[in-house]
Amino acid sequence: MGWLITQDAALYERLLAAKEQIAICGSVLDEAVALQMLQSRDAFLGRVLPEMRVRLDIVQEWIDREPLVDWVRPSGGVVGFPRLNVPASFDADAFYKTLLDAYGTYVGPGHWFEMPKTFFRVGFGWPTVAELRSGLQGISSALTPYR
Repeated sequence: MGWLITQDAALYERLLAAKEQIAICGSVLDEAVALQMLQSRDAFLGRVLPEMRVRLDIVQEWIDREPLVDWVRPSGGVVGFPRLNVPASFDADAFYKTLLDAYGTYVGPGHWFEMPKTFFRVGFGWPTVAELRSGLQGISSALTPYR
């Protein structure tokens, strides 16, 4: 299980063909875990959804305060795709490098998803609330030179 990112179309086709020959469906173990989750869906979601709403609200509150960022608030899931409202002189590569090196914050740059680099993928389901807040503050700090 995992992700593959490549811009090499030939490599993509070769690996896709290999994957299709190796696994046409999930493993028995994956299916057993999925079945257990589906059978306890209501109890699981009852515990998780309120926490994810809190985290979504944390991101929304940050975006509301951060003039260089906006988004279409997701209606489900734990991933958002905000946009940076930055001047044409914005150096996206330097921004993402600074974000990681100086602030320990890692997001998925937009070009990974065939979008401009001024968009980025941010997940809010996995980190702790403190880590989420720290990461959002890191983004704001890395944007300081563009204000």
